[in-house]
Amino acid sequence: NVLNNQDKFRETFVLNDSSLFNTNKSYSNNKNQNHRFNFEIDHKLDSMNSILIRPTFSSQSSDNYSETNSFTTRGKLVNRNDARTINSSTNTGYNFNNSILYRHRFAKKGRTFSLNFTQGFNNSETNRNTLSYNTFYNGANTIRDTTNQVSEISRDGKTYGANASYTEPIDLKSQVELNYNYNYSLTTSDQKTMNFNNSTGKYDKINSLLSNDFENTNNSHRVSVSYRRQVNKDWNYSLGMGMQYAELTSDNKTKNTFLSQSFNNFFPTLQVQYSKNRTKNLRFNYRGNTRQPSVTQLQDVIDNSNPLNVTSGNPALNQEFSNNFNLFYTNFNVFTFKNVVASINGSLTSNKIGNSYFLNTGNTPVVVDNILLGPGAQFSKPVNLNGAYNVSGFFNYGFPVKKPKSNINLSTNLSHSKDISLVNGIKGSTLNYSAGQTIRYTINVKERFDMNFASTTGYNWSKYNQQTTSGTQQPNSNYFTQTFSVEPTYTTVKGLSIGSDFDYLLNRGQAAGYNQSIPLWHAFIAQTMFKKKQGELRLSVNDLLNQNKSITRTVEQNYIEDVRTQVLQRYFMLTFTYNLRKFGGNQQQSMFPGNMMPRGAERQIMRMVH
Repeated sequence: NVLNNQDKFRETFVLNDSSLFNTNKSYSNNKNQNHRFNFEIDHKLDSMNSILIRPTFSSQSSDNYSETNSFTTRGKLVNRNDARTINSSTNTGYNFNNSILYRHRFAKKGRTFSLNFTQGFNNSETNRNTLSYNTFYNGANTIRDTTNQVSEISRDGKTYGANASYTEPIDLKSQVELNYNYNYSLTTSDQKTMNFNNSTGKYDKINSLLSNDFENTNNSHRVSVSYRRQVNKDWNYSLGMGMQYAELTSDNKTKNTFLSQSFNNFFPTLQVQYSKNRTKNLRFNYRGNTRQPSVTQLQDVIDNSNPLNVTSGNPALNQEFSNNFNLFYTNFNVFTFKNVVASINGSLTSNKIGNSYFLNTGNTPVVVDNILLGPGAQFSKPVNLNGAYNVSGFFNYGFPVKKPKSNINLSTNLSHSKDISLVNGIKGSTLNYSAGQTIRYTINVKERFDMNFASTTGYNWSKYNQQTTSGTQQPNSNYFTQTFSVEPTYTTVKGLSIGSDFDYLLNRGQAAGYNQSIPLWHAFIAQTMFKKKQGELRLSVNDLLNQNKSITRTVEQNYIEDVRTQVLQRYFMLTFTYNLRKFGGNQQQSMFPGNMMPRGAERQIMRMVH
């Protein structure tokens, strides 16, 4: 049961005019229940054949309530609209997925055959009530409107798939793999929306614009071949090519319209790997892949649960295609304990599913897709756009220091992305850049006393390349974050541990009221138990100073939004852990003897991964 308060401040850019500023305060109360069940059967039929079955099932139900108060101005002074919206809903649903994998190994080494069948079923039922009091300001005139409606939404999905794979050795150093894949999915979505009837006092007036019965199918066949070769003990590579034929159909039963699309795609793959004594590793990967639009993106039905931000689907959407690459390098010197980790990632997407926005910048309501859109309100629907890409890089250099005995890690993050959108029919792009630097210093003050120090600096900026008719560009957005951390840990011979973690976060460059400094202090005391120390009793406290806040900035195609969210603050937790370290049969050896990770190592690894 999650209670939440949230404040938002959004600046939406308007061509040839002042920006729209929206202040939004919301309260929500959401109750959720989830049940998950899964098991695995891995059976060896004989020395050459095996079967693996993995079914999973989950069910969920929720009761949601939210109340939002929103106020919009043009510039800082001219009122455009305000709204008070109450949404409540109940949701139930389930998901079932199953995989049956058969594997056969032939007498000839390297020759194998596998066959995998997959099935999936899901269903969700939603009942939603929307009540909104809307006011639109037009100079001396004021337009008032009330939305009072209920919606019943039923969605059902079925998926079936099969994959056959055959490998054949060519010689001692190379092999070829043949693969065939088939996938079929059927998704139905039925939404009925009824307006409140003042004459009868009931919800019995069907809103045809907000009601829709929709069915979507996706059918695909893919064949591929790949070749792998071990050049020598250090180098190996693999390359492959796949071809897929896919059919995407959209059947709007309410409007009696049917749309069928077919796609032919090629899927090249390439991997090159160098590994030297497991201390040096260089790997390059390239692959192409597609992404299908979801039923929500395809269904041609209006969603006005937020009357100031109305959305709709688009049944004419095409699938996305992305070219992805990754270059990864690691080097660890076992004698000096110096390490280097570096990676570069990137992707270029064609037919990316972005958004087309229509923003009512006038003083009177306008009709968009048969929806009356008030002054300052926005209507959006997904469309396919070209030109989107992203690239990022990471570098870490770590080395030990003899006196005092310690370690230093220097990490650098860089990223750049380009998003494409349509705003009032004009194509524009948003260029996002970010740079981050982390310095981490770990010192072993005494045999059982460790100290970790860290400083993380992040700088983000965005550039909007949407020209106005007057030749001016939208303003850029820059913001800065800084985190200082200190983490002492002391452990006694008898297994008593005392630790603390203090972080100081700074936010700069955001909207007024969101540039806050947040001190976070966590602490714990723990005692190992039993003869072999397989048990631990731990008392911990989160956010000792009761100062925790969540402040984020989102930069999208035509707006910047700062969000301050209520999060879980100070709480105490008592935990008992018992480690089962030995089971029957052979066990995989751990890189840490006794399965005990060095103090601070787990946290440091998680930070590096993040």
